[in-house]
This record gives sequence, structure tokens and C-alpha cells, in this order.
Amino acid sequence: MKNFCLILAVLALCLLCPARVPAADRSLRLSQTSGVLGDQEVSIRADGIRIDDKTTGLVTVSRAPEWRVRVFDTKSRTGCNVPLEKFTGYLPASEYDATGSRWTALPLEKTGTTTVAGLSATTYLTPQSFTDKQQKDFEREFADSRFIRSAQLCIASDFKAPPQVISVLSRFYGLPDKGGIPLQFKYNDLGGYLHVGLITTSRADLPAAIDLESPPGLKEVASASAVFNNSQAMKTKKKVRRPLL
Repeated sequence: MKNFCLILAVLALCLLCPARVPAADRSLRLSQTSGVLGDQEVSIRADGIRIDDKTTGLVTVSRAPEWRVRVFDTKSRTGCNVPLEKFTGYLPASEYDATGSRWTALPLEKTGTTTVAGLSATTYLTPQSFTDKQQKDFEREFADSRFIRSAQLCIASDFKAPPQVISVLSRFYGLPDKGGIPLQFKYNDLGGYLHVGLITTSRADLPAAIDLESPPGLKEVASASAVFNNSQAMKTKKKVRRPLL
């Protein structure tokens, strides 16, 4: 009788506890906004990553084992397929020169921990020596007011992802790879303004499938930048109205 009661108690606890889905079948869904690229929906799985650009309509996917990066636009029917080491996002690195430094080159140092969108994160900051140098260059008129004075980067510390996934997402945003999923990047410029380069607004841990394939029949172009340019060109054409007859 005692054993029977014990079995009933265990069964009751099992019903009360939520079912755990194996990690391989789970996906982390992040809603992120980039001050440069706009709104993104990022889906991460143990074997790949998908980035849906809600601003431009472009999609970026990469998966094991090759980890090649495919960027495509279904409206212009163009796409590219490049090795991970050659993927640099949509925009050329020169787009970041207005801030005085490529974000990947910032001397960020680990300083502490925080929480971003419910995820534990490690915080990296530019050191005081960097700020002092930037301020001195500004006073001597060697630096523009738009140049970075100080910066902060937050990366996920508890959620572990393949290094290739981290590399794809870091390269996508033009951020340094610090060994974790980038969640937030902010900087102050020498003019006193705060800029949000990246912010994560929400997350969801879902037992959902992610489509990591690109559609067939796309016109192959050389780079992600070419796909982006084609998508923008199509938007420009749609805005041109024919003259009234």
C-alpha cells in the first residue's frame, strides 16, 4: 500500500512539472533592434541560426556542418552563399567609420554581469584610458563629435551556442566576437549623445522548428551586400510612379 501511494505521489509531481524538451529540439528566439540595420528576429538552434530582417525582408541562415552563410531576398529573388570567414553582414565596414572606429576594433574589457531580456549577460566596457584619449583628440580637433567616447557590450553568459552561431551573429551586427551571443551594444559619442547599436527586447525558449534552407531558383550574387543592394533597388523602383497619360 505504501509503495502504491508513493507511485501516485511521483505521478502527481510529474503532471505538475512542465515537460522538458531536449536541447537539440529547442530554439532560442530573440527580438532585437539594431540602430544600423533595424528590427531583427533571431532564431538559434544547436545546429544553426536564422536571422529574419523585419526591416528589409532579407533572411540570413547558416547551419552545421559546413556553416556557410546564405543570405537571400525572396522579392528580388537573389541570394548569396559564402564561407563564414568571408561573411561581413550587409553593410560595408566603411559604414561604421562615422563613429571613428570599427566596432570590432574597440578595446572592450570584461567588467561585470547584468541581465538583458531575461538572459544573464557579461558586460564589456571600453577602459577609461580609451575615453581619455578620445576626449583629448576631440579637444585638439583630431576627432569628430560623432566618434565613440565610450562603449558597452553585453553578451549572453548562460545560454551556450556553437561558436559558429556566435560568429555569424557578431559579424551580422559588425560587433567583436567575445564568445557569447551579442545582446546589447550602446555607445556615447564625443558630442554627448547616446546611441543604441543593438538591443534585445524579448526572448522566448521554444520547441519549434527553424527553416535553415534557402529557397530554390535564386539568382546567385557575390555577397550579402549585393543582395541588400538589389532589395533596396526594388523598393526604389516600386516608389517611382508612372506619369499620368
